[in-house]
Amino acid sequence: MKTLFKLLFLAAIILRLSQSSNAKDWRGLVPLHSTRDDVTRLLGPSPDANNIRARYSLEKEDVYIVFSSEESYLNCGSGVPEEAVLLIQITPKTKLRLSDLRIDQRKYRSFDPSSPPDIGYVGLIDDVDGVVIQTFKGYVSEICYIANLEDRKLCGSYYEHPERFVSILVDSFSRKFDEYNELSFEDEKARLDNFAIQLQNEPDSVGYIIVYAGHGARINEAKEVGERAKRYLIKTRKINRKRVITIDGGLREQLTTQLYLQGRDLPPPPVSPTVKVPR
Repeated sequence: MKTLFKLLFLAAIILRLSQSSNAKDWRGLVPLHSTRDDVTRLLGPSPDANNIRARYSLEKEDVYIVFSSEESYLNCGSGVPEEAVLLIQITPKTKLRLSDLRIDQRKYRSFDPSSPPDIGYVGLIDDVDGVVIQTFKGYVSEICYIANLEDRKLCGSYYEHPERFVSILVDSFSRKFDEYNELSFEDEKARLDNFAIQLQNEPDSVGYIIVYAGHGARINEAKEVGERAKRYLIKTRKINRKRVITIDGGLREQLTTQLYLQGRDLPPPPVSPTVKVPR
């Protein structure tokens, strides 16, 4: 009986070790097994680190690593090492197709990680081994390495919804560059010059010009102001016309122009009129 008990106990240990070994590693780093010291030995000191994370910019990818700490994720079990790696997030710097990863897609389930949905993003997750991937129109935009299914129990709430590691709120990609009220065109040109420089520095972005008409505006005034700004960016500052989009935002208390930078192929930034159109 004692012999049978020892065999069962040994089998349980072997099973536990085999499950842990299923965790996918990144350059030898394994979530909940590797620590901050392991990361430092591999990549050196992080130029951008604090008590819960470290960032690295490598030749082909940006790396973001989250650690367990006393100030956060306190519900991780006693089996988790001090300053354990919880998450390894990889953002490719070059175009990387999903096929380039050479993964067995049969092991992955798919989901839509974006809000709003159905705009080209696809999420893939290997629940067992702990890999979550975000793609956009067939290209890999993010890879997250998390604890495998068995180890995840040691830090349950952190891994409760693994899809969230690649979730994306598309509105967050809209960056307001500038906003101003009615200006002379000469003064507006200075604002547009700065906008053009930023568009040139970000060749994958699109510039949105949102114009809100004010009280007492003449018919089509917002459209005319927007088109005038667009013509200046295209003809004078030589911005590709496909990268400049104008939007009539509706009514506000006074004529207002907003300049936004937006990722290519993403929905336009939302408009926010403050005056209702009289019926």
